Amino acid sequence: MVHRANNRASRMLAEYKQIREQLQSHESILMLCPAGDGGSLSKWEAQFCGPENTPYADFTFTLSIEIPEMYPNEPPNCRFPPNHICHPNIKWSTGEVCLDLLKHETWSPMYNLLQVVEAIRTLLAEPGVDSPLDVDLAKLYSVDKQAYQGLVTYRLCSRTL
Repeated sequence: MVHRANNRASRMLAEYKQIREQLQSHESILMLCPAGDGGSLSKWEAQFCGPENTPYADFTFTLSIEIPEMYPNEPPNCRFPPNHICHPNIKWSTGEVCLDLLKHETWSPMYNLLQVVEAIRTLLAEPGVDSPLDVDLAKLYSVDKQAYQGLVTYRLCSRTL
């Protein structure tokens, strides 16, 4: 148990150092750091700009990231605030993100938190309509992209910040 905690802690410290260096030249990811001021590396927060040429483009998003005890051998748990983002692969009521990269069977310790945030940002531009959390929204995206974009824009503009 101690070995796992040490493995996670050393990995998180190394990632934190790498992230601080890489974020200086990153335009779309505004922040990726431990959440709170308790010194714990088990809860992180990211802020990023929505992808260009999407209804998300003019908005900034906050993502909560929980690091499991078995990290990097298990994927982090990523969530948006509930009732905050309308997307086929994000559960509206909980903010849960459905992304293959974050599934236990496809996760690899080669991935890091910056890559996870980049993948989630890309997901906003390229929804995975074959395995959605919101089936109705995925169908709308597939059948009428203009209506989908209108609904997303409406929900984003009316969200509580």
